Amino acid sequence: MWRVDLSVSRVTTYTPRMMISTPPTNEPDWIQAARRLLGDDLSVQSERDQTVAVADATARIRAWQAPATIERIAALRALHGVVPDNATWLPRPVGTADQVVMIAGQMFDACSAVSGLPLNRHGEFNVPGHGIVNIPLHETADHGDMLVEAARALAQLHEATREHAALSGVATSTAVELHKGAAARWQDARKRLGAQAESLIEVRRWLRCGNRVIPVATEHIGESTDVAGAQSVLIHGNIWPAYLRVDDPSRPSSLLGVTGWDHAAAGSPVLDLAQLSVRVTGWSEATTESVLGAYSDHASLPPAARRLVPVVAAIDLLDQLGRLLEIAYLDDDIANDPAQPFIRGGIKVLLRSLERLTNVLVPPEPVQRRFYGGGRSKGTTPRRSPAARTRESSRSPRSSRRRKRR
Repeated sequence: MWRVDLSVSRVTTYTPRMMISTPPTNEPDWIQAARRLLGDDLSVQSERDQTVAVADATARIRAWQAPATIERIAALRALHGVVPDNATWLPRPVGTADQVVMIAGQMFDACSAVSGLPLNRHGEFNVPGHGIVNIPLHETADHGDMLVEAARALAQLHEATREHAALSGVATSTAVELHKGAAARWQDARKRLGAQAESLIEVRRWLRCGNRVIPVATEHIGESTDVAGAQSVLIHGNIWPAYLRVDDPSRPSSLLGVTGWDHAAAGSPVLDLAQLSVRVTGWSEATTESVLGAYSDHASLPPAARRLVPVVAAIDLLDQLGRLLEIAYLDDDIANDPAQPFIRGGIKVLLRSLERLTNVLVPPEPVQRRFYGGGRSKGTTPRRSPAARTRESSRSPRSSRRRKRR
C-alpha cells in the first residue's frame, strides 16, 4: 500500500535518502524507479504518461533533470503536501517527502496522476539541441475560464506555502533575478539576431520593443525591490497552456490539473501572475484584470505587486521571444522540423502581446507638427477644405474673367 503523507508539513530539515542504483535490467529506468518507490506489486498503466496502478490507485513516476537535486525535489514534495486536500488539480506526493531515488544518474519520484488533456495539444515540443519549447494558444482559440481557474489554483498554492520553512530547500526565482538575467540575455541575443533584422520584420519588432521595455523595467523594479525580490511563496515558475490540464481542449469548461513543476521555486506571486497573463493567450488589459481579480479573491496581493505584474510580464515576453526567435530563424537544423511552423506561429502571438504591452508601459510620443507664423507650416501652401475645393471647381471660366477685370 502507498499513501500520501501530509505529515511532512511539520518537517523543517530534510535528509533525503538516495538509494544505490540497482543492477541493469530489461525494464526502463522509470519502471525500475516505480518498483523501488512503490514495491513490486504494481502494473504499468501507461508507458507514455509513465503511470502505474498500485492498490486500486494510479501513480505517476516523474523524471527530473538538472538543476533539480534530491534536496530540492524533497522540499517541493513537502510543500505540495501542505496544500489543502481540495486542491485536486495538484499532483500530490506519494509517500514521504524523502522518497526520491536515482537510477542511471537520473532522479525519480512518485506523485498522484493528474487527469485531463493539455489546454494546447500542440503547445510543447522537444526540439533537438534546445530541449523543451513551449508556445501559447492561438489568439482565436477558446480557453473558456481557464485563466480565472488557474489564478484561483495559484492563489491556493501561494497561500498554503507562504513563509513555509521548506521554502529554504527549493531554488529561488525572483523578479529581480528575472530582470537581471533577461537584460543580459537581451544584450547577447540582439547581437546575433540583429544581423537578421534587415530581412526579418519579427526581429525588428522585437528589437524596437526591447529598446523601450528594458529601461522602464529597470526603473519600476528598482522602485519595488521588496516585492520584486520576494521569496515568500512556492511558485510554479513556468506556466504555459501545455501544463494546464482541462476536460476538453477545444471547449474547456474545467481545470483538472497543473503539471510541469520542474521550475518550481521560492519567489513572488508576481512571476506566476505575469506568466499566466501573457503566456497562455497573449496579453490584454481585460485578461490581466480578470486574472488579478480572481487571484485577489483568494489570496492577498498588495498594490505594489499588482502594479509590477505588467512590468514583469513585458520582461518575460521579451526574454521568451529572444529564445524562440533564435530557434525558429537562426538554427538551420530545424528547418524541416515539424515544430518550426508552430513555433513561428507562437512568435507572432507573443510579438503582438509584447507590442501592446510596450505601448502601455511606454506610451509612444504623439507626433507634433511644427508651424511657423500665420498658422501655416513652413514651405507649404495652406490646405483647403473639400467644400472649398468644390466651390472653386464649380465656378465658370466667365465669372473668373470678370473678377480679374474688376
